[in-house]
Amino acid sequence: MALILVYYSAERLINHFKARSDNEQHVYFRSLADILYVAIKKEDESVIITLTSEFGIRFARFRQLAPPGPVVYPAAFYDFQYKVIRDTIANKSAKINALRFSATDGTWLLGSFQHTEISVDTYRWLWYNLLLMVESDSDNLILGYWKMADQYMTFGLDKIREPFTNDAAQQELNRAEALKREEERKRFLQFHYALGGLLLYRKKYDVIRRMFLFSNSTPPRYELLPESINTIIEAYLKFTSRFDMELWPITAKYPFPEMEGTAADEAIRDRIALYLALLLLRLYTLQSPYYGVKYVIQPAIPPSQADKQVYIDNMLYLVKDLQQLLGDHELLKVLEYDIINPGWCVLNNKPYPPKLIEDFIQKLKDAFALQEMVQEMVPEKVAAFKTSSTDILTQRFTQLGVLGNATPITRNYQDNELRGTRQLMDKSAFAANQAVHNMNYDTFLAEGLMLQLKQDVALSIQSRVSTSYLVRKADFVDALKRLNIKPDKHSIISFGLDNDELLKDLAAAGISLPERDLIVMPPDAFDSRIFYRVILVLDKSKLPSILHLPLPQELIAKYHLEAYSEPFNFYGSVIDLNADPVLRAQLGNIPGVDLDKSVLLTLDYRLVLRWYNDTAITQLGIYDEFIQKGFPNSHSDVKPIS
Repeated sequence: MALILVYYSAERLINHFKARSDNEQHVYFRSLADILYVAIKKEDESVIITLTSEFGIRFARFRQLAPPGPVVYPAAFYDFQYKVIRDTIANKSAKINALRFSATDGTWLLGSFQHTEISVDTYRWLWYNLLLMVESDSDNLILGYWKMADQYMTFGLDKIREPFTNDAAQQELNRAEALKREEERKRFLQFHYALGGLLLYRKKYDVIRRMFLFSNSTPPRYELLPESINTIIEAYLKFTSRFDMELWPITAKYPFPEMEGTAADEAIRDRIALYLALLLLRLYTLQSPYYGVKYVIQPAIPPSQADKQVYIDNMLYLVKDLQQLLGDHELLKVLEYDIINPGWCVLNNKPYPPKLIEDFIQKLKDAFALQEMVQEMVPEKVAAFKTSSTDILTQRFTQLGVLGNATPITRNYQDNELRGTRQLMDKSAFAANQAVHNMNYDTFLAEGLMLQLKQDVALSIQSRVSTSYLVRKADFVDALKRLNIKPDKHSIISFGLDNDELLKDLAAAGISLPERDLIVMPPDAFDSRIFYRVILVLDKSKLPSILHLPLPQELIAKYHLEAYSEPFNFYGSVIDLNADPVLRAQLGNIPGVDLDKSVLLTLDYRLVLRWYNDTAITQLGIYDEFIQKGFPNSHSDVKPIS
């Protein structure tokens, strides 16, 4: 049998629930909330006052007992506050004023003087609460919240000053705490920039005016309003960036009413950016209490090229936002910013706002261009170029070594000399903090050079081919037989054929060739457009000599060449032409290239393929009807090698 207690006094029922320890479902919390909802409807002032105090205590107690880190309240707490705001806004009675302001000013969730690490959930519900106030035209409640947030920023999120200590570990801990607090402050300000964008979107101009005028101190300090143009621009860039994952999607963090669909994200960002531009206009009206302090100054140019490029790409949008605001006469009149015009700016020795940013853009471009010339190369990137180039060239030269004649060629020969290359490149590829990152700056020259080397080596070999046959696969073994290959006299070089299958075909043709005696060219070592599924047969003594000759000393000196590999005698260098005016002058004028912003890359060698004059190579390939044109040879066309 269930026991039912009937209370004829609300106070006694409240005391009954207050005395009970709550469970995970927060049954007693919800019960007290239900009593308050009824009291609001009945305008029971006594019950409202009692429960307003009780719920304030419960929120504060939860914060005090919460573990370190962001405070996440139970869902019952967030839901309760939202419903109280909704009901107290709907009921305009003065009897519930205390509850109305307690529920809406944010102290239940944040406190007022003590620090609370604000969770993502709490930010989300704060936003929902403010949306209720904005959409119900509760201007005084919005201002009440703003005043509390200003106070919270002053006392709850005050900056942490790093105390001096000789203890390195403690110093690092202090620094970490200070940096963490600074990030919390930025997040809190970001939230209120979004609120400003919402108010501007809903044309709450008078609310914005009152926010801009509010201060808790003398001389006035505006904790939620930046007084630095650099802070404003930094926030502007964050909200306009489409690549800032912290704010993506912004519709989830700061949804605006009547903004839905794929276009909502950009529209919300634009409104918040417009509010930040308005904060820049506000600086024009501020009077500093300190002598010599100016709020309207030229923004600072960021040090890195990457940041300069971001500024250049986005500051024109700020110019357009400023022009839009300066054309909104209703807004300017309410805020008393209608005094800001070119004439007023001249009289007050201030640049007209759009002109301020336009001049800043030009200075950014000038600084970017200057930095392109004077910036220094990063030693690690130059070293990476050397390492990558050495690896690529060493691999290719090693592969070519299998063609080499073991006996030096000293008479009746012809040399095919292959050389390296030089190329100009933007110096930004070898500098730090650039607007664009060059993914293959360290490999592209060597890789391009090796492509050319594959072709040049293949052409050198092809120039020695005296007889060529192309037969169907079915005729390949018979063609091998007719060539009369003698393993002790002839060398066989394979291009693009399966080794095992080729050895079987040779054996079927009566050619007993150990696998170690078959010269196999790796697929990446030759040009398949020249040699496609072929073998080359020549006298062993007629294989070329592969020589790696030294470079002339005058060339090494001129291009500041460094030996990248002693065995293969190849050299390289990366020259900053802005730092080498002599070499820059020797290069002359090159259309479309600014040599002052360029580096000269060099990879050079003297690779010599030395052939006997009477070298004759016989080529036998397998016909592919999808690749080759014309008709294949019959195996009967094949003549024995003389």
